Amino acid sequence: MADSLAIQRVIRRVEGEGLTVSGVSAGWSQVREVTHMTADVSECLWAALQSEEPELRSWISEPTPHNRAERGLTDDSTNEAISFPR
Repeated sequence: MADSLAIQRVIRRVEGEGLTVSGVSAGWSQVREVTHMTADVSECLWAALQSEEPELRSWISEPTPHNRAERGLTDDSTNEAISFPR
């Protein structure tokens, strides 16, 4: 489980909406730990998460030949993130 209280709140919130954690990866160069979710959140929930957790930085990545498109939230104080496939 993430050390970041904000990431923990997001995980609980999206699990309450029916999403599940697909895995946790560690050892990234910029982020210590990423919690990967099985599906994307609705646009309404995405906006709510950004509003309710202002300490988290939101980001979006486009697909590459090796990675799928994702969006997520990062707690820069703990170097932890949560990622949603798009």
